[in-house]
Amino acid sequence: MINRETNGMSFDPSPKSPGSRRKSAATYRRRRAAAMAIVASMLGGGFYLPTFSGTAGAVPVINEPPVTGTIVSFPARDFISATDWSAYPFVNVDIIRNGEVVGFAHNVIPDAGLVEVNHPGAPCWDTVTPNIVGGDIVRLTGLDAAQVPVAIDQTTTEKILVTSTVHETGPGRVEMSGTAFNQNGTPMAASLLEAGVLSGAANRFTGGLFAGQRILIATTADTLATNGVELTTDGAGNWNAVWTELNAVDMELALAGESHIASLGGGTGSTIFEVGDAIAPGPWSAACNAPLAGPAVSTNVSTLDFPATTVNATSAASLVHVTNTGVGTDASTQLVVSSVAATGPDADQFVVSNTCSAAPVVVGGTCDVSVAFAPTSSTPHQLKTATIEILSNAGNSTVSVHATGYALTAGQSVAVLVAKPANLDFGTRAVNNTSPAQSVAIKNIGNLEPCRHHLRRHDHRCRRLQDCIAELHHRRRCSVGHLCHRRDLRSGFTNCPCSRTEHRQQRRSPQRWPCRRRFDHRQHRAVPTCANRVGHLYGSRLRVGHRV
Repeated sequence: MINRETNGMSFDPSPKSPGSRRKSAATYRRRRAAAMAIVASMLGGGFYLPTFSGTAGAVPVINEPPVTGTIVSFPARDFISATDWSAYPFVNVDIIRNGEVVGFAHNVIPDAGLVEVNHPGAPCWDTVTPNIVGGDIVRLTGLDAAQVPVAIDQTTTEKILVTSTVHETGPGRVEMSGTAFNQNGTPMAASLLEAGVLSGAANRFTGGLFAGQRILIATTADTLATNGVELTTDGAGNWNAVWTELNAVDMELALAGESHIASLGGGTGSTIFEVGDAIAPGPWSAACNAPLAGPAVSTNVSTLDFPATTVNATSAASLVHVTNTGVGTDASTQLVVSSVAATGPDADQFVVSNTCSAAPVVVGGTCDVSVAFAPTSSTPHQLKTATIEILSNAGNSTVSVHATGYALTAGQSVAVLVAKPANLDFGTRAVNNTSPAQSVAIKNIGNLEPCRHHLRRHDHRCRRLQDCIAELHHRRRCSVGHLCHRRDLRSGFTNCPCSRTEHRQQRRSPQRWPCRRRFDHRQHRAVPTCANRVGHLYGSRLRVGHRV
């Protein structure tokens, strides 16, 4: 195979490509300030650039494809790049969807003719970062020194996607695939496409056709028979790219690289869709504070705890308020809920309905999900759990609400304590390095108060939590995993991992012992002076539906 030069639309940053200039934000602001000063002096001297037609006040023609230079849309990163705009002191960049401006960056100062938005060293989008998608128009308007429109070029973002990133399909062979459609929905011709795999910035492929380059490229001009590379389409809008004969180094670079598909368009207007670990929509850094336009979903609760309910009865319904907390005003920012359903082994024990699937929810609007507990059996276990999953177009993600209920048998009275969260993760810590405290909320969803102010004289030993709960309805009092005694409660020492003898020693020399607790009889809780935080349950009264 012979080496070849990549064409002008390759992804390799060349002196004229978007990746060749990396100016800091501070440098850009200094240049912008200097340019503004120059423009001000021009205005003071009566200097004006000519309009596009040469006649003052004439309305410029909108050119598509662009005639001033090139415009490239990067929808996966909400980034645009355009070249050859040095004749204009200011350029306005607008993203237009269905005739409405959904994002803009105005008064951008070209840097040696280069106009970029939402890229390192370049200006951010104003107000809102548009979520650029196929069909969006990228329009650049060149302004003269008086901020009068002089030239307008635009390109339409193509509907191209990578649906399967680069992956190994055989020894020395990788493939990637996706879809490509014209604006009218018809399949795009393969001759307009160029697939690529981009390696890391400091890495170069080492063998064959692309030795010394950062990019593996595939076009319809390539065939497996001639150079081991191929790009094909199936006539239904699907494309597939193949690279073969890769050595071990190049295989590793390719599998770790970014997957790209480009539509060459008319030559001056193009679209590049990228997929990679470092590629994400929205502002390119925290320095850009214009939020990403689009729907976002939130709920007013993350858990639902239903009171104990008799089998074949139905509890009162609980409402989950779902809110579109996104940004923007056009139709693409509306929240579309595609499904709301209970999942899990006890999903059929909960009744779910909603008003969210009926119509899209505008930004700031809400809809409701209604959930009721309707147990049909108390076997194989009485404690029932399910997850209410709300699937929407907000990142094509699912929001989960966890539901818990207890199925009572006829005439049953029981206390049921539910802990949230069910588990605490303290991570890995060094010896003698105490973790930050974490809290657990415990709620009684049963129909019986579990704790009373009575203590049997001989209940000297408290067992683990699972045994403790079983004994609560016998009016026994327990604290998790510790020894306790009635007289310790009187003397102010409760719920510490100490023997009765050690408790007595603490009373004589309290400063020497780390397990001391002070019991507040008015608040019915133990105030710990050591690391154990479970002690507040000891001596407390958990009424039905009460949470501590």
